[in-house]
Amino acid sequence: MKVRPYDMETFIDATVIVFKHHNQKIYDVFVKSDIIPITIGVIQKLSYKKGVNVYDFSFLNNYIDLDIKKSFYLYGFNNQFFDNPILTHIYNGSLITCNEIYLKAQSIIKKGKLPGLAKFKSDFWDNQLPFKYLDGFKINHYDNGARRTSLKKLEFTYRANSIEDLPFSHLTSITTISKLIELIKYCCIDTDNTDINFNKTKPRIKSRILINKEYRNKVANFNCLNWSDVKLGQFRSLYAYAQATNQTIKEVNNIQKPDYGNNFLLDYSKCIPDYIQFTDPTLQSWLNNLKQKKTYVGKPLSEQVEFNNVVYTFGAGGIHSVDPG
Repeated sequence: MKVRPYDMETFIDATVIVFKHHNQKIYDVFVKSDIIPITIGVIQKLSYKKGVNVYDFSFLNNYIDLDIKKSFYLYGFNNQFFDNPILTHIYNGSLITCNEIYLKAQSIIKKGKLPGLAKFKSDFWDNQLPFKYLDGFKINHYDNGARRTSLKKLEFTYRANSIEDLPFSHLTSITTISKLIELIKYCCIDTDNTDINFNKTKPRIKSRILINKEYRNKVANFNCLNWSDVKLGQFRSLYAYAQATNQTIKEVNNIQKPDYGNNFLLDYSKCIPDYIQFTDPTLQSWLNNLKQKKTYVGKPLSEQVEFNNVVYTFGAGGIHSVDPG
């Protein structure tokens, strides 16, 4: 699978989109400005070093049609939510000026604050995009509240030589070539780190390619490339149960879940599979005692065990350390 990591920056009067050649210091940069005419002379100045190939936006659709669409997946970080719909609108001609692109970007960002499922509604289904894509944010489950992170925070964990942010806000008018160059440099750095994220995500992507092959002829339009591990596990369990009970996945999903109420007696020996075992005698002894217990659903459970000088509590949410800090 060949990829092109990509990133974009949208300002009130300038837009920059960078496509990086995987594991190379080669960047295809598309620049648009409502203020600065993107002439050949300006393009030469914006190509500030070898490997930075700058193009006017008028060549973007040809680049997608003749290069990306035929050979590559676009790899981004949260591109399913943000970059993909903007790029598709530009490709379709429904966003013309940089200011229009900026306003669309802001509306998408604001949508992320909406309650419930409304925040996830996109302008396009995947099959309406003019390209194939992979989203490291989705695959690594960084959209989960407990795992949520940003590319900047990941740069810290990657021990990047420097973690940079733009020295001006997105409301700044980009009126000089020097500011455009700063914007291009920033985007190139972001694609470098997106490329690092792709390399670290490769094992997950490979497993999803194999799972796609496994279910391709079993489930119509199946595509799990951008699913998290949790979503994959849920689907595979659901599919296995549907097969075992001679039902469709939709029928299983529609099964009404029983309400046992607070008077239901929970027998832990029947809840914990026999293959769950600890090699440490202290933990195994604690597990054996736990499996002998029965409690009512409505009654709080709090079982503690100390291991390596850390006190852990087993409760309704699982096992957590209760030590301060």
